[in-house]
Amino acid sequence: MKDFPLNSRCNAVVPIEMHGAACEAAVAVRLAAEHGTTQSMVQWLFANQESLTPDSVKAAAVSVGQIPDFAARYDGVVKAIAEDVQAGATLQIRSTPSVFVNGRLARLDERLLSAAEFRQALLIELR
Repeated sequence: MKDFPLNSRCNAVVPIEMHGAACEAAVAVRLAAEHGTTQSMVQWLFANQESLTPDSVKAAAVSVGQIPDFAARYDGVVKAIAEDVQAGATLQIRSTPSVFVNGRLARLDERLLSAAEFRQALLIELR
């Protein structure tokens, strides 16, 4: 798994802020991993996806992710996320999720593979 937040504030490859709280969400999940609260943080993000704001994610990072130093660590973690963004740019990622199977982007005619197509691709690769 790599981070590729769809927000130009922390991802220069994305021309606009497609997801206004994507930078904060990516940082919150990374920091939650350090506190053993990744699953809770991710569940909260998905449950509140329609109403996320940078401020609501920051507040949830403290209450849900149990991350007391989110603000102090934000800039450093964004720099680490930039490494993932650069890797994604090299691979010409433009959307999420993007999945690679044995080094090949799992897409079919510019759309993501369906679950059945993905399963078939995995079976072919395993053979």
